[in-house]
Amino acid sequence: MNQRLGAAAGVAFVVLSFASLALAPTPPGFDATAAEFVDWYQGSTAGIQASGFLFGLDMVLAAVWFAYARAHVDGDGGGSTFGPVATVGMAVMAVGWIMTGGISSAVAMRVDELDPGVVVLGAMLAGMAGMASQFGLALLAGGMAAQAQRAGSLPRWLVVVGWLAAATALVSTVGMATDSDVVDLLLFANWPPFVVWFVAVSVVLWRSGGTAPATAGAAASDPVPVAG
Repeated sequence: MNQRLGAAAGVAFVVLSFASLALAPTPPGFDATAAEFVDWYQGSTAGIQASGFLFGLDMVLAAVWFAYARAHVDGDGGGSTFGPVATVGMAVMAVGWIMTGGISSAVAMRVDELDPGVVVLGAMLAGMAGMASQFGLALLAGGMAAQAQRAGSLPRWLVVVGWLAAATALVSTVGMATDSDVVDLLLFANWPPFVVWFVAVSVVLWRSGGTAPATAGAAASDPVPVAG
């Protein structure tokens, strides 16, 4: 299994994530007025729709990365205790991101025909889907960090960064309960450790190259005792 494919997918995921953020200005906060939301959608229609497409493409790349990353992190020592946690997290994060992009794109397409209240509702739903994806990110990074710590499959410093990414993602979900400006700060604080962790795991995969788990190969090469 060539792990460099997973590494390339991981780097492409990060690049496209930054690209999607650059396509449209930062959306208004949860406490913004209906007029502010309408103005944002009307002034950023093409960028929002393009971002929605990139969000979906991003999740395809993230899924490829995850397949290789989990195989590496699980190690060769038996079952994966925390791998299922990371898998659930990946699924939740993917659904959240795709819903965020999809809802935002749908509102942007018809913003001129929608009542301002409907525009606000769409913005709130997209924002809540984004917040829900943070739960997935916390499970993804936490599950991977726990399994890597158990199996010794990643450097210790990278395990620590994984735990940090999981913790900051979990804290940022407070945005589901408040529209305070602190939510934006928490989301911003979560981004650096997640990017560092994601890229660093991709580097580990790249350095591993085309190596496959050694357990099966070692078992196949062991001499078979002959009776008598």
